[in-house]
Amino acid sequence: MNLKAMARKYTAGGVTWWLMPYATLRNQSVAAEFAHIIPRDRWDTVQHTFVMLEGSTVDVEVAEANDQDGIRLRQYWQERPVDLPGRWNAFTLLVSDALVDAFWEAYFATREPLIDPEAEAVSVPTS
Repeated sequence: MNLKAMARKYTAGGVTWWLMPYATLRNQSVAAEFAHIIPRDRWDTVQHTFVMLEGSTVDVEVAEANDQDGIRLRQYWQERPVDLPGRWNAFTLLVSDALVDAFWEAYFATREPLIDPEAEAVSVPTS
């Protein structure tokens, strides 16, 4: 299965993200497993970013001539551990606030458009 073909691509600042444009069971699975590491009621932006990145990202490519943030993102993505606790540890050591912001920019740019019920409404004859 070619998940990149199903994902939406977004490029900014030398980083190309392929993100699924909708919630999947993978999102739910990552969130449920991560809740065993840090309870949900203690999640802040960083924990939510980690869960959404791990649950939505199909691939990341970082341009060769990039800044330190990009180099660390490439290292995180290419060498992240198999287990979620190990990934969380690597994420907190390698990912910066700028990369958190970059992820959310890509995330919102790749969402499936919502249906406007008013625009989609069909007039029902009254007689």
